[in-house]
Amino acid sequence: MKMPIALSIAGVDPSGGAGILADIKTFSAFRVYGMGVITALTSQNTYEVNGIKTAGRKFFQKQINTVLKDIKPDSVKTGMIPDIVTADVIYESLMEHKLNNLVIDPVMISKQGAFLSAKSTINFIIKKLFPLSLIVTPNIPEASYIADMKIRNLEDIVSVCKKIFALGPKNVLLKGGHMEGDVCIDVLFDGKKIFYFKNRRINTKNTHGTGCTLSAAICANLSKGKKVLDSVEIAINYVNKAIKKSLDIGKGNGPLNHMP
Repeated sequence: MKMPIALSIAGVDPSGGAGILADIKTFSAFRVYGMGVITALTSQNTYEVNGIKTAGRKFFQKQINTVLKDIKPDSVKTGMIPDIVTADVIYESLMEHKLNNLVIDPVMISKQGAFLSAKSTINFIIKKLFPLSLIVTPNIPEASYIADMKIRNLEDIVSVCKKIFALGPKNVLLKGGHMEGDVCIDVLFDGKKIFYFKNRRINTKNTHGTGCTLSAAICANLSKGKKVLDSVEIAINYVNKAIKKSLDIGKGNGPLNHMP
């Protein structure tokens, strides 16, 4: 039996709502075989991140190259990349193994507003990894930092999408959940056309891991041979269902329900 395969390169969230654990749950929900290479261990729960321990160059390189010389995924997604050493190993491995369908979720800023990576690392990701990606999926704070532009309205979102596209990715999905209003608008730019995905805002605080889950769902559908536009649409619909049936776990922002 040939099963689609997806690889997540991300950190570990012990609470299970975000990071590589959320990615694997999402892959499974789409009946895609999930693999994971760990960039870092984190100490976090639903309301705080209070520690990050990286894998280190030698062992991280061993992880990723050992799995890739044996199993080639149909798509790859990156989540939290904690330092420039990790980013460089990812770049080298992508080039060496000629991997396709790269989804970059630029996990840079926590829900509490803290930077999860040094700015030098973020700049390396933008310069080296963005041009290799099929799609990048920043939220508004991340996109604002990447494009060095304040986002106040839908017109700004479109402008920022175009600025990020100019940095090399083949597609840009800017997630609009941080904007105020009763409707959330996600915007996809493929270099030629703008696509809008409008959904009514769901009144819940339980949104921990939304970005990880969305990018993993896109990755899973790319593994199944779906086009980018279809993968994005399916992923957004899946995340909306997962939020509607989210779990009231923990004292902070509870996790999505990955099996809605």
